[in-house]
Amino acid sequence: MATVGNVIGSDGKFYKDAKAAPGEKGAMIAYLGTEAGSAHGLAIALEDASSEDYVKGTEAANCVSIWANTHAVTGGIWRLPSAYDWQRMFIGCGSTSTYIEELPQNTTTTEFNEGNFCTKLTAAGGTDVHKWGYWSSTEFEYESTDYFGNSTGKQPHGYCFDFSQDKFFAHPTSDVSSVRACLAF
Repeated sequence: MATVGNVIGSDGKFYKDAKAAPGEKGAMIAYLGTEAGSAHGLAIALEDASSEDYVKGTEAANCVSIWANTHAVTGGIWRLPSAYDWQRMFIGCGSTSTYIEELPQNTTTTEFNEGNFCTKLTAAGGTDVHKWGYWSSTEFEYESTDYFGNSTGKQPHGYCFDFSQDKFFAHPTSDVSSVRACLAF
């Protein structure tokens, strides 16, 4: 039986950690349950989905799709985590925060404790996260203004999670952040 912190190997079986999994390593189980659009839970990739440290938000989902082509896991589907997915994975890893159904659609940051997510990820054999943030697939349009308060029109924004501050924040999707895939299984 799988537990949070175990690794799903490319064969779709569960292992204590990445060292025990044969061949290509899959992902660390971060959430067990069916609330996050999955049959059994969510797992986070053991590595970033790009060789570049930072990727534009407009390219994040495509980056995950390309990466997923060489990291297949039997019985699982890779995707760019939504803000909902990130929250569920943090809660699954012991976060004391409660799920926020709708993050504010402005540039306000929203605190959310990541629990033992980072500790469990490295213990499972995953690479450290970039502390400055990871894209989610959750986007919205935001009326931006320039330095003088003049409207610059609606701009697409996406939520990122900043591990250095334990906060979700909105970034224009033309900006850059890191990308890591999650696995719905």
